[in-house]
Amino acid sequence: MSPELIGLFGAVLAALIGAGVAIWLRKPRATVIDLVECAVCNPDTRMDAPILDIKIRNRGGEVAVLTQLRVDILWSAELPVLDRIQPIRDTSGPLRMPPSASYELDLPAPGVGQVAEARTAISHEVPPNGADRFTVLLRTAVDDPQMLREHHAMTVFGLPSATYVYLFRTQILFNGDNKKTAPPRAVACPGNMLHIPEPEIMVRCLNDFAGTVLALREQIDADLRSFGRPPIDWQNSAPLGPDGLPPLDQLDHLNEHFWQPEAAASWYIDEAIRICRIYVSALSHTALSREPTDGLSKAAARSRVALEGLIELKAIYQLPLD
Repeated sequence: MSPELIGLFGAVLAALIGAGVAIWLRKPRATVIDLVECAVCNPDTRMDAPILDIKIRNRGGEVAVLTQLRVDILWSAELPVLDRIQPIRDTSGPLRMPPSASYELDLPAPGVGQVAEARTAISHEVPPNGADRFTVLLRTAVDDPQMLREHHAMTVFGLPSATYVYLFRTQILFNGDNKKTAPPRAVACPGNMLHIPEPEIMVRCLNDFAGTVLALREQIDADLRSFGRPPIDWQNSAPLGPDGLPPLDQLDHLNEHFWQPEAAASWYIDEAIRICRIYVSALSHTALSREPTDGLSKAAARSRVALEGLIELKAIYQLPLD
């Protein structure tokens, strides 16, 4: 073959290769999914289930069909909640917590350090070179709308009966078995908040409790005068119950905390110490050190500080009933 033909053949071959590369570069790529953000949103109230807010981008040339959302639970714990102390019985009845969102995912009841998995089917399409967003309601037995949560007989105002805390990793399946995974996130259900019984909160609750006790005592004394009876000497000979008193309307609503407020205050601080120790123990789990998150790390530190403060509070607090 002559040099001229070789040169011509080489030029044609190079042109064909170049054209092929250009066509290949211009050809839309298959689905390329970016999980832009996977965030836990705070709900409207402390009794509502938190929401997972997921933002997706498709950099490919084909439609991405999202088919399943999977949550791998790396760690979980059930933490008790200490409600406000009150001197009256709770008559407000049970609470209902109805949730709503684009999708719903039922998380299993936690055990300390328990590893589990939760899945839900989704049907979501992201167009080529497009982006989309959807939300997932994170439901648990604590905030099941079919579950009636009876208030504690000693409390009112309704905090959740417990907080379920999870450290989890979210994974989205699309176009068959393709997967995209987000970094670990932490969530507390319901409300996405931890109810750590910190000393400042305890003092405020106990002072409010004392104020309510004093107001009720004044009301009882006023009613006794209407029966021609002298007021009670609450400082020196306070009754331990309603026995021996006239049938006053408000007596039916009082609980044992009213009749023994100092003992109630001591019990309340002991409960806070007990619960805070549970927080410290649970939030010190080794899984949290392997997958650190700012929220749970801060909560662990807060719990340790709160526990020290509560132990000091126990030694010095006096219920202001004078």
